[in-house]
Amino acid sequence: MLQDRPRRQAPPGSPAALLRALVVLALGPVLAVAAVLTAVVLVLAVAGDAALAGVPAVVASLWLAAHGATLDVDGTRLGVLPLVPVLGLVLLTWRSVVGFAIPRGAGAGAGASTVRGRAALPVLGAAVAGPLLVGVLAVVVLATGAGGLPVAPASVVGTLVQVVGVHLLGAVLGLVRPSGTWVRVRRALPRWARTGLAQVPVVGLALLGAGGLLVLVALVLSAGTFGRLVHSGGGVAGGAGLVLLSLAYLPNAVVGAVSVLVGPGAVVGHATVTPFGAVGAPVPPLPLLAALPEGSGSWWWPVLLVVPAAVAVVLGLRCSRSGLGRDDALRAVGVTAVALGLLVAVLGRQAGGALGGGAFTPVGVPVLALATATVGWFAVLGCAAVLVDTQLRDAALAVASVAGAPVVVAPVVVAPVAGASATEPGAAEPDTTEPDTTEPPEGIDAPDTAPTGQH
Repeated sequence: MLQDRPRRQAPPGSPAALLRALVVLALGPVLAVAAVLTAVVLVLAVAGDAALAGVPAVVASLWLAAHGATLDVDGTRLGVLPLVPVLGLVLLTWRSVVGFAIPRGAGAGAGASTVRGRAALPVLGAAVAGPLLVGVLAVVVLATGAGGLPVAPASVVGTLVQVVGVHLLGAVLGLVRPSGTWVRVRRALPRWARTGLAQVPVVGLALLGAGGLLVLVALVLSAGTFGRLVHSGGGVAGGAGLVLLSLAYLPNAVVGAVSVLVGPGAVVGHATVTPFGAVGAPVPPLPLLAALPEGSGSWWWPVLLVVPAAVAVVLGLRCSRSGLGRDDALRAVGVTAVALGLLVAVLGRQAGGALGGGAFTPVGVPVLALATATVGWFAVLGCAAVLVDTQLRDAALAVASVAGAPVVVAPVVVAPVAGASATEPGAAEPDTTEPDTTEPPEGIDAPDTAPTGQH
């Protein structure tokens, strides 16, 4: 009687184990998404007594649409796709790469990473190659006209670039820390550049949060219109579908609201909204679009411009009080402003597009105007805040030195900037004691009383 022999498994760290892990990383996330889409389409097809021959084409088109790829549906361009699936795929790729780089149970330290230096390139390649392969298969399925579905990618090259870009972003975000790239970048950049980049997430989230709040307030004020559009779905299932579709497009609306706050505004076909007024026009019957104003606007709408102005001033104060000198603080503001301009440009490009060829096209924001206005707001007002804050602190120190009395200067709040140690210049609290003309004890340097604006 033959006995079963135990299967030999490649030891951890061997080339065979690494290859198997890379294949799982490459195909695992994208095939999981394809499997979920296939199950949903099959259930809907069986429930509706539809032919199953078109299931592959439907799954392929949905898979590409989830990546934000522009599609032609029966000759009609569909480029306005929800951002929620795109952000979800970026997060899925990021989590898969992080799980590969730092295996479960390996610890949280930097030494637990399995991808160091050049070893990160195969991981990056696998994270992109798998989605690219599935994307090519999806394009081929649509090109063959399987099931007679009249859907095709608007541009084969553009579609594949979009797919690669989504997963490349997630892979880079997942590798930047485990591979040690983040540490090397921190050491190579000057402190003002690190400070400016560290402000981007904070200021960006503040700007997006303000946009989300504007959308929420607009929906509350238009609750009646929102309810009518939900009921237009023709039942519980149809209304729930419209609500879910609105939630999927919610990030798109937030980007449009940010553009309204900054100035350039947003468009939905012939309908436009800016801080200075609105032009009404027919829009698609999506409950989320109830946030659009029905009239021509109100006299107080320009007050919305206070929001980006206030955020820009806060940025300037954070850079001014981060322990940097005046000139370096101005440079940090410039870095943040340019990075924010690039961020809103990418979001604006992804959030909009064509919606057919009729009165509902285009939908989105003027990308170039949005990026330019964002850089202008934060560069001008942020630098102005740095100059004013520096002048006020220098004036307070000068008055204190002349009067010979102690002065309380606004404390310098040193934000935890990556790579900056507590012993760097500016990290200590400001000296509020009276000037002392005596010689300092041996080994202790005299404090520098030069105005901060002279750095």
